[in-house]
Amino acid sequence: MQVFAQIISYLLHPVLMPVYGMGILIMGYDEVSQYSQNDPMNLLWLVASISGLAIMMSLILKNLNYVSSLDTLDPRERVYLYGVGLFCFGVVYVMLMRNEVIREIFHPALFKAYFGAVIAMAICLIVTFFYRISAHMVGIAGVLGMCYAVGNQSFYSNPLLLVALMVIAGIIGTARMIREAHDMKQIVLGFAVGFLSTYLSISL
Repeated sequence: MQVFAQIISYLLHPVLMPVYGMGILIMGYDEVSQYSQNDPMNLLWLVASISGLAIMMSLILKNLNYVSSLDTLDPRERVYLYGVGLFCFGVVYVMLMRNEVIREIFHPALFKAYFGAVIAMAICLIVTFFYRISAHMVGIAGVLGMCYAVGNQSFYSNPLLLVALMVIAGIIGTARMIREAHDMKQIVLGFAVGFLSTYLSISL
């Protein structure tokens, strides 16, 4: 079970969730993909590149002995990782929003969802100074909140997708507790932060 929990923790790492979320929006909701005047996959590749950059910077921190692993439980080390993630996601969000052409050719939900991810990362960084929060739950709940909000605002609601994401969230939460990385309160707090960050960023 420990091996399974570790695999889940790495495959569904929080830094990858913006990529998964964007992919689900583009491929799972026709309104989003049909809105684009350009290939929406280009935006997905950009987000994936930024996530890759965040991973590379985190690995550099590991090689410099600032962090022991990308799944560290040390609060100080987690601050470094969240700081890197917030920097990378924040920079790309500012770049996207400053480009009027990009804003016109892609569905607004994509940018609002990404903004929600930036807000969630910022909250993780702040909370970590005082309390341990499950960033894995923040990530998957952010995707769930995004899909729920988009479904409420369109004719393309996808209830099966929502159920699947809730099951995945349960698996991730269980995996984190198996690894003794978090307790139930930290899992629930992470879920609430992730869900509300993306849901409100799209709905408001």
